[in-house]
Order: sequence, then C-alpha cells, then structure tokens
Amino acid sequence: MKILDVEMILHGGDYNPDQWKDYPEILEQDMRLLKAANINFVSINIFSWIQLEREEGIYTFDWLDQTINRLHEHGFKIVLATPSGSKPAWLTRRYPDSARVDAYGRRAYHGNRHNHCMTSPSYREKVFALDSALAKRYGEHPAVMLWHISNEFSGFCYCDLCQAKFRNFLQEKYQTIETLNQRWWNAFWSHDFTSFEEIHPPMPIGEQNSVPLELDWHRFTTENTIDFYKEEVRAIRQYSTLPTTTNFPPISTEPLSLDLLHLDCFAFAKHLDMVAYDSYPQWHSGDDYQIGLNTSMLYDLMRSLKGNRPFLLMESAPSAANWRNACKLKRPKMHALSSIQAVAHGADMVGYFQMRKGRGQTEKFHSAVLDHDSTDDNRVYQDVKALGASLKDLAPILGSTPKHSIAIYLDWSNHVAIRANKGPRMVGVGDLDTIQMYYKAIVSQGYGVDFVNYDSSLDRYKVIVLPMVYSAPDAFWQKLHLFKEKGGIILSTYMSGYANDDDLIYPRSRHPLFEASLGLVYHELDALEEADKNSTVIGDNCYAVEHFCELNKLAGAEVMSRYQADFYQGEPCITHHQGHYHVAGGLVEAGLTELIHAIFTKHHIEKTLELAGLPLIATHREIANHRYLFIMNFTQQEHALPLQKTHYTLDNQAINLVRLTGFAYIILKENR
Repeated sequence: MKILDVEMILHGGDYNPDQWKDYPEILEQDMRLLKAANINFVSINIFSWIQLEREEGIYTFDWLDQTINRLHEHGFKIVLATPSGSKPAWLTRRYPDSARVDAYGRRAYHGNRHNHCMTSPSYREKVFALDSALAKRYGEHPAVMLWHISNEFSGFCYCDLCQAKFRNFLQEKYQTIETLNQRWWNAFWSHDFTSFEEIHPPMPIGEQNSVPLELDWHRFTTENTIDFYKEEVRAIRQYSTLPTTTNFPPISTEPLSLDLLHLDCFAFAKHLDMVAYDSYPQWHSGDDYQIGLNTSMLYDLMRSLKGNRPFLLMESAPSAANWRNACKLKRPKMHALSSIQAVAHGADMVGYFQMRKGRGQTEKFHSAVLDHDSTDDNRVYQDVKALGASLKDLAPILGSTPKHSIAIYLDWSNHVAIRANKGPRMVGVGDLDTIQMYYKAIVSQGYGVDFVNYDSSLDRYKVIVLPMVYSAPDAFWQKLHLFKEKGGIILSTYMSGYANDDDLIYPRSRHPLFEASLGLVYHELDALEEADKNSTVIGDNCYAVEHFCELNKLAGAEVMSRYQADFYQGEPCITHHQGHYHVAGGLVEAGLTELIHAIFTKHHIEKTLELAGLPLIATHREIANHRYLFIMNFTQQEHALPLQKTHYTLDNQAINLVRLTGFAYIILKENR
C-alpha cells in the first residue's frame, strides 16, 4: 500500500540549514554534494522554532522559503516538520506552565528538548498557531510530501494540569470512585479513595506500588500525547491534505527496553498515516548477528503496528552515533547491509540523522552524509552514495510487505503490568526478554514474524505466540478462542493469562477460555535465582530450564516433556492440547529452537527460506506476482547457502547457491 506520492525508495534524512544561514556557500555546496550522493529527500524544520518566531507572534519565513525553494529547484522531496519538539527560551520564560514538572514536583528550567508539558494550554496555543502558519504557507508546495509532527514524543509530566487531566481520565473511565476502588483492589493497605481528587500519579514522593495506578498513568500519558499530536494535525488539516506522521524514538535492544518508547505504539499508530521510526543499533558492540536479529525484530514490530504496512526509517546513523559509551564507526559494508535490512523488513525510506555535521553543540560528532571536511572524499559519503544507487533498483517493491503466517503478541500494558509488579521475579527476565528469545528462535530458522496486540486481527495467521502474556483484555481471549476453533496453533509460556487488564488475578489464576485451551489447571509458579537451573528433555537432548518453572496439573493436555529436578521432578514442563502448546518453564534458547522446529514442521508452517543452520537473516517482500527475497550476513565469516529452488538476481541471472562474504547481502527475485 502506497501512502506517499513517490515512485522510489526514499533516501535522505534530517537537514538543518537553519544552522548554516550565515554560510550561503555551504548551502549551495550541500545541493551539489547531496544530489551526487543519490539523496532524494530531506527532513527540515525539526528544531527550528526560534528561527521562525524569535519574537512572540512575529513569524519570519524568509530563510525557510529560500530553503524549500532551493531544495525544490534541485529536485529534492521534502518532509516538513512542525518544530514543537524543542521550544524557544522566551516561551518557557513567558509561559512557565509550558515546562514539564518531574516526579518530585520540580518544574524544569529551560533546556534540552522534548521538555514541554503536553497539557499546557499556552503551549498548545503557540504550537497550533505556528503549525497553522506553516501549513498555510507550505501545505500545497509541490516539493513537500509529508508532515513530520514534532519529534520522538516521550516523557511524563506531573504538573497540576496533567494531574487534573489524569483525574478526569480516571473519572471518565470508572464513573464512580467506588468502581475504581473495586477494580484497583484498593482495600489492600487501606488504599480506598473517597474522591478522585485524592489520586496522584505514581511518584517517588507518593504512591509507587500500585500496579493499576501505574497502568492507567501510562495509558493516560499515551492518550494525552496522542491528543497533542491530533491537535497539531488539526492545525495542519486547515490547509493541507498531505500525510502526517511522527517518528517513534529508538528502542534499546541491549537489553530490550521500552523506557524511552513508553507510549503504546499500537494505539498511537492508529492516528498515523505511516509509522516512522528512528533506529540506532549499537553495531560492533557485541555479536553483530545477535544485534542484527534484535534490529530485525524492531523493524518487524514497526511494520506490524498498522497491520503489516510499510514504514519509514526516518533516522539512522550513516556511521557512528552519539550518546554511546563508545561511538564506534560502522565497519566496511555494514552501512549498506544495515540500511537494506530496514528495507527488507518493510521500510520505504532510509533516512539519516544527519545530512551535514554541525560545528558545535551536542551532536557534532554524530556521523553525517557530509562531514566537517565538506567533501565527497571520505568513506561515509561514498558508502551513502553507493547505497543510494542500489536503492534505485528497488523501486518495484515500493508499498509492498512480507506475508507471514506467524505472529508474536506484544502489548505495552502487559509490559507495564509485569514490570510494576513486585513479583514473582523483579530482576532479570521479563516479557520483553522472553519475546526477544522466542523471536530469535523462530527467525534464526528462516521463518518470518509479525507482531500483534489485543486489538489486532488474527485472521491471516496460522500460529500465535504468547510470551508471558500475563494480562490482556477479555476480548483478546475471546478472539484467541475463535482463532483456535478455526484450526490455529497457539504457543504460550509460563505466566500467561493470569490477570485481567486491571491487574486482577482470575479466580483460578487463568482466564477460563485460556485455561480450557491449555488443558491445564494452574497450581504454582517457582521463580528461580540466576544460579538455579532445572532441566527438561526434548527429543534426544536435555536442556536447561531457568528463571521460571510453572507447575500445572493435567486437565486434558498431553505431556511432551517433564521437569527433571527439584521437588516437582516429573511434573509437566511442555504440554500439548488440541493445537495449543504450552512451555511452562524458562527453556533456554537452544531447547526452544528445537521445540519450535518440531512444532512448526509438524504443522507445515512455511519458512521464508531454509537457512540450513547458518547464522543468516532472511526476509521477503511481495508485490503483484513477484517475491523479493533478502538474505543478509551479519557475521564477518563467509557462508554458502544452497537454495532449494532456482531464484533470480535483480538483473535476471539464475542462481542456486548463495555465497555471502562478511557483512554482505543479496536480493533475489522469484515469480509467485
């Protein structure tokens, strides 16, 4: 599905001519060098508010007029940002309510970025006015193709305005304080409220042990941020019908963390015309194959947020990225490989931060297409140029996506609930680690994966994987029940189905539909110390079990393997019941890989590609009658992979054996 009115994979990124207004010769030089580097778009105006409105209510668009016209004259498409991600100092001084308040009740001084209160009426008013002026002036400019709303939405605000709005959110949701008390189980610790006015967000100077409070605070923050985004879009829509998006901030994978991206992206994505994501993997900080798998997982997630649609890689680093203990350069060939990886998983754009390195301030060491030397005579520039040439050959895949029969469940509220609880295990493995391990065990064997949450359609899938789905809305279990009735396969883990979406445990410790599907009755859950290990046998091999051992009694399920140690030796560890497989213990990745191979083989689940045990990553995109296959080698060793049928290179050369040197990739085509 194509949203943008373009006929090529977009290649470009953040460009900050406002930092170079006093250097017209540099701005002219940029046009020549960027064009020669096969750049076809730029994102502008992201942090330019002070350049547009140095005095309140007086807009100066001359430099932006010149920038947009210059870019248009040289054939560049433009992603035009609203600059609300970083407000000018005069606004903070004149309207103190625009600054955020932290969890200790302290209002921030001016500084940094993403520092505004999204509830502040004065801030919303100033943003709406500036956005309206931008849309009126540039909303129909032929070079502008997309609106980039603000930048990397994130963070919480605890000011009185946000707290009052949070209380309104709660009152609308629960109607009465008695209902809230019941659903939050507030008789515990004498925590019943007598008025909504008594409720504050979770704070270190107040309540920090209420899971339902934490859940609703995160839900409110997502809803309030979406409301802020929609207000910006409303300003744009007065004068422009162009698509809108915002760029989700990067997700850390070492370990996997949603601390920066704490907003519910499935909920947010409903309001975006296209999902956009900023990706900054720490290449060469460890095993690049593992980093590659983690990065593939995040791209699959971004593509899945709107139901398997192409996304935009809005930002990435041409080489070294800032904000690291060690900002390592991308090794030769890694730039092309890591950029193609995003395209392989559904990106219709490869965007960078940044087009040109600034001379001062925080990100002057962050890599760029144009370095401080302002020449084309350096490795990064040549890597970017070569990639841009390669992307031109991929125009036919624009708007396409892969088609997968496997989906993994991931939900922000489930994650918050598990993290906020004070047991059964407060450190180490959580839902994200489990998701990560199951993803790797599946994708490393050549299967493709989508992600779903409670609101997603399950109709196109054959397998749904439920890693630590501790809590979910009742409607999801109804949907899963229908999925299984139609012949779907379920693979679930320990600590799934225990609680409703208010974090109340079900009377028998599992949702009744889920319990019936499992053919098991829950008894206990043993959380293990890091040094503790159990084990279980799969096929001819014995594998360690760590972190969790769930104890269940059979109620129709068949035992596939049993625990080998401790007082529950001989109790079921892995079971099967009418197409529902349950892994009750924390099986290590090697054991999980063997188990998944056996289950998926039994049920004839189709692979993207048979990888023959090699450390390669394969995915595909399908359009019309063609399937484009991407095979990527994130190791430094050469690997040879026999193909099970003939494929064709992009220049129509038949191929039956793929030989990939270190950090190399190949794109193949086959008719469907």
